[in-house]
Amino acid sequence: MLILTTTIANGQGDDVAGETVPRNVPPPVLFDELNYDLPELADVKTAVDAGDEQAAKAALLEHFRTRESVNHPTPRDNPDTRKGDALLEGRYDFYNGDTLYWGPDVEDIEWYRVPMDVDWPTFDHEIGRGTYVLWLSRAYLYTGDDKYVHRLVDMMLEFIKDCPVEDGRAMPRINNMDGYAVKLIGREALATEGHPAMYWTLMAAMRRTQQWASFFYSCVTSEAVTPDALATILTSLIEHERFITDATSTIKRGNHGTRNAAAVLEIASLFPELRERDEWADRGTEDLLRRYNWVGTGDFAFYYPDGASEEISVEVGRGDYGTLLQAIAWIEALGREVPDQLRQIQEKNIQYYAWLSFPTELSWRAERNRAGLGLPGREDIDWIESGGTVGTMPEQASWPLQSGEPSWAGTYFMRSDWTAEATALRVRFGPIQYKYSMGGLGDVGEHGVHLIPHMYHHPSRGPFRAYGDRSFAGDGRSENTISVDGFGQSKYGRVRYITEPLDNPWVTTPVLDYVRGSYHFDPEQVDINHTRAVLFVKPDYFVILDQLDGEGEHDFRMKYQLHDVTAFYPAGPGVIVAPAREDLDLSIITGQDEPKEGWHLVSAIAAEPAPALIYQWREAAPARVETLIRPIAPGAEADLDFAREVDGDTVRLTVYIGDRTDVITIGAGGDVTVMRYDADGELVATGEVDGQ
Repeated sequence: MLILTTTIANGQGDDVAGETVPRNVPPPVLFDELNYDLPELADVKTAVDAGDEQAAKAALLEHFRTRESVNHPTPRDNPDTRKGDALLEGRYDFYNGDTLYWGPDVEDIEWYRVPMDVDWPTFDHEIGRGTYVLWLSRAYLYTGDDKYVHRLVDMMLEFIKDCPVEDGRAMPRINNMDGYAVKLIGREALATEGHPAMYWTLMAAMRRTQQWASFFYSCVTSEAVTPDALATILTSLIEHERFITDATSTIKRGNHGTRNAAAVLEIASLFPELRERDEWADRGTEDLLRRYNWVGTGDFAFYYPDGASEEISVEVGRGDYGTLLQAIAWIEALGREVPDQLRQIQEKNIQYYAWLSFPTELSWRAERNRAGLGLPGREDIDWIESGGTVGTMPEQASWPLQSGEPSWAGTYFMRSDWTAEATALRVRFGPIQYKYSMGGLGDVGEHGVHLIPHMYHHPSRGPFRAYGDRSFAGDGRSENTISVDGFGQSKYGRVRYITEPLDNPWVTTPVLDYVRGSYHFDPEQVDINHTRAVLFVKPDYFVILDQLDGEGEHDFRMKYQLHDVTAFYPAGPGVIVAPAREDLDLSIITGQDEPKEGWHLVSAIAAEPAPALIYQWREAAPARVETLIRPIAPGAEADLDFAREVDGDTVRLTVYIGDRTDVITIGAGGDVTVMRYDADGELVATGEVDGQ
């Protein structure tokens, strides 16, 4: 096996405080690292004092086997041990369908090499983070068969021998070291020579310690765990933890940092046997307070005043919230008082994510008996998080809660009411976002994740990379927005982090919700400014108001990619998509290969055909178009009709739904009024937006 320790360590230059992890740290000596104040380690101490190391190791193993929290095998009928069985044969079956075959013996494992037919980020996520510990220990607990632990112990000892922690200390500290490895030596060299960066991302090392911690709870009862094996693995766990605590300050932003701080606290909590646990707990809490803090209070601070995190994607941000809850639990398990700062961040953050919950999430939580959080005085959050089973229904349904309130992440949520059948829409007018599911880019509007979705997945390879990649690969026309002269919205002019709240106008009233944002195309491609407003006429439909300003004639292309209507739920809800102009050419494209069009991504490498509505026209700027979008309940009729009138710079839409009539007037400056009439022609409701 090729080990690159010397080459890498010597090639990194001097240690730099806050940028690199100190090297040449003496390895831990296990029996100098134990907390002999614990009565449970009395037999270990007696053996150590007598100079009998083998007896000390045996006593230590017996201690871990008799801990109250240890898990014992509980054999099941027809247990699913497929992943564990594959590992016994020297094969790793990845979750994405890739298969890596090492050979029958652990000595055949080439830890740092990623074959060309294996996705390298998946390699890092699964093997680097030690997921094999999960599959083999689970197979043992399901069957009681020691063969799984024999293989696991052999793999862990082989890893400790072949991949010393010093390899990690030799790396520069960046979040995605696997990407660094590919850029440094190239993909083919990664397959033939290998590189330690694949296993020494800080995230990989942290996740590995969590898996190894589970080993001490799930596998120590097996006869395959010898005193020598346990001592070696525990020593490596200590060395890993020192590496992670030394590296916490080198990751400046993102969920890698928050998760590392929480993991430091977890190991400190789970291993009172280790002498350094209080020091680790201090370091983890200190780092946690730097990260779970308001933007502007320091380089590591992670949260905006409205509770949104810098991750911005709702799904990744909820992951950071879950990490905060875990960290709080570890602090409490350590017998320490939780700092008020963490409680404040918790409340503001969960309020933000609670209001961004889709209606279907409410019923999902209720069906699974989700509990409220019990935050003092926040029965409204309890109601949302429990799916309405406890607490008090909130008074406001949309987010932000009040008109004129600023948004930092640029995520706006329009909701008709707090029932599971409510009409709702998430709109994205924010900075560039993280790449995870349903996050979107900050393109000008994301229309209804369930019916007209933004790209759900982030393909890193395969035929759909250019079509669906949200790192701006491809032409940008896969997004649900308007492209001009063949140019989609790109990363031109976008930012990831912001220092001031966005100034998008936001109005929420009992009659309507309204938000507006703009995107200016790259002038070297096309000098056009696209302003998109979304008007929610409560309780049941939306009007998308697009204006394109510039000079000269242009070819415009507007896209709405459907999803749930046909692709997954043919008997489920439908949707009306109706541009108010009659001069647009409509193409409905489903499952087209060249160029890619009409697909809904179901994974990073796969998609299912789903109709894309493509509207095209040529016009001199400025250009305006209004599009009505109305979800239709399963089995319901499309009860909607409308008319469009243009009077100079004013557009008037008359919308007929059932026995009511809505008259929507849109001025050139963005002024909007909604007037609702009943079947008798009586004015029953009005709403107004000041476009300025």
